[in-house]
Amino acid sequence: MKLVTYTPIDAPARLPGRAGILRDDRILDLSSLGTWAARNGASLPATQGASPLPATVLELLQLGPEGMDAARAALAAAEKAGIDSLRAETGLIHARSDVALRSPNPSAENAAVRVQRRMT
Repeated sequence: MKLVTYTPIDAPARLPGRAGILRDDRILDLSSLGTWAARNGASLPATQGASPLPATVLELLQLGPEGMDAARAALAAAEKAGIDSLRAETGLIHARSDVALRSPNPSAENAAVRVQRRMT
């Protein structure tokens, strides 16, 4: 499982990145995948109204091993169901060519911008 942080390729630079899973030439949005998997019988942590999986990689890492296990369970359910079953979930699948990959840690990304500005 390859975790990524992404934004739509035409999104403003300040838009926060979202957590995704890179599969072949697609990005599966982690939060949307969690919602889909929970509705389709995957055993994921119970949440109150929100997706069982977070929107950022940092939030996923903060969940510890349980969060990673939930992400793996959601991905396994998606692979078992097949790509056609996932297409009905809005915002779940993105073509790799339609997104820009970002640093998973926004603080590191902001620090890089500050350093670059100082150098110019």
